[in-house]
Order: sequence, then structure tokens, then C-alpha cells
Amino acid sequence: AMYDDKTGIYEYGYIDKRGEYEIVPQFEYATDFAENGLALACENGKYGYIDKDGDWAIEPVYDHAYKFEEDYAAVGKVIDGIIKYGFVNKKGDIVVECQFDDVKSFSNGLAAVHKNGKWGYINPKGEIVIPLIYDFVKPFKNELAIVLKEGKYGVVNTKGKEVVPCIYDEIINASDLESKEVTNQFVIVRKEEKYGVANTKGKEIIPCIYDDKNEFLFKGGFVLLQKESKFGIINENGKQITQYIYNDIRDIDISEGLIRIEKDGK
Repeated sequence: AMYDDKTGIYEYGYIDKRGEYEIVPQFEYATDFAENGLALACENGKYGYIDKDGDWAIEPVYDHAYKFEEDYAAVGKVIDGIIKYGFVNKKGDIVVECQFDDVKSFSNGLAAVHKNGKWGYINPKGEIVIPLIYDFVKPFKNELAIVLKEGKYGVVNTKGKEVVPCIYDEIINASDLESKEVTNQFVIVRKEEKYGVANTKGKEIIPCIYDDKNEFLFKGGFVLLQKESKFGIINENGKQITQYIYNDIRDIDISEGLIRIEKDGK
């Protein structure tokens, strides 16, 4: 962004690796380019999408909009004084009419939508795949989404099945924690002020008795739990397969049936 002393506003454009302008600053707002080669931009208070030449690929006619995700972008229009959201494709065709009070971008083929005070999920055709029965939802990640119902959190899969029941005070996707392996087998759960781990079959495999959510590590489809600076291994069904005797567990190769460990410096 470049500040214009005459207008007193920032103008957005794009530079190349050498610092030379690819698109001269001219927009009131602009984002990075999505994988489809389009970027969200704003002109005269209206949002649309530009190509890498700076030309409008989708005219700026929307009152609010989001970046493209998975070939679709959420757009909003003020209707009868209230902004309503829908979705467009990369051609600018409206694939879901502006009818929702709020939306989240598509992820794992579904988008969260909000209407009449409740959240659910739709597919790119605008069909409701998961009913609007939740008070809060997150976008899908690794085929799982955290949802809130009647003050308690749970997890649903892309088919709408509650794979973790809505009984927890907090749920954390294990993949969201720093240095944690991407997994769709486990989530960290909290009851009151204590943490545990549940699998996505609805079973709490480690009870909520731990003070710190960072007590848990995830490798190769297993949970690594630390006690008194020693690690043990728990499988996805909650069975403890090693005692707490290892200084470090570095790699777990399920296909080879091997676990690389460190014990007493060896």
C-alpha cells in the first residue's frame, strides 16, 4: 500500500521481486492473488476481483467480499438495508444467491453459513449439507469442523455426523497447535480447566485431567504423552502401548511397524 498525501488515503497496488510496479497503486484495498489468479480489490467502496494485469475480471459491484477459496468467493450485497451473503465462481457467476446473514469461505468442499441466528454448512450448489442448528462453527480443516451447540463444543465431519459430541467447554484441532502433526484422528478437549484428548470416533481416550493443552504430541496416528520428562505412547483407541520411559520419540512408521526412540541418551 502507498499513502497518498493529496487524498490522505492508502492506495494498493503490486510490485515484483525487483520492487518495480506490476500494478500501479490505485485500489482502496487489495489482497494477495488466489490460486485462480484473481485478487479481491475495492474501488469507490465496492468490491470486485482483478486479474494479474490489474483489470477487473469481476466488476466491483459488491458491498463486501472475501478472497477466493476452493474456486469460490463469498460476496455481500445490501438488500433492504441489511447485508446478505452468497458466493460467486471465478467467472463472476452467482452460484449461491445473497441470502445469508454471514458466511465463511469454502474449505473441504463446504462453506459455513449463518441465517436466523444459527450456523450450518452448504455445498457449492447452495444445498444445505449440514443443518443450521449450531450457535457457532469453524471452517472445515482435515475433514473436521468444530461446532458449538447449547454452550458446548463438539466436532462434525463433512457428512454432518457429530464425531465428537457437543459436551466440551473447548475443543482444539490438534493440527492448530505449534509443532503438531496434521491429523484428523484426534482433538484436544477441555472440561472446566482440565485438558484431555478425544478421538474422532467419539471416545475420550485421555481423560480431562491435565493442566496444559501442550502436554500432548501427535505422531504417526498416536498420542505421545509426557510424565516427569518421559514419554509414553497411546494409540487411537486409548490403549497405552509403552510405559513412560523414553526421553524422546522421534518417528513412528506405521507401515514398517517401527518407532524411533531415545532412552538414556541412546
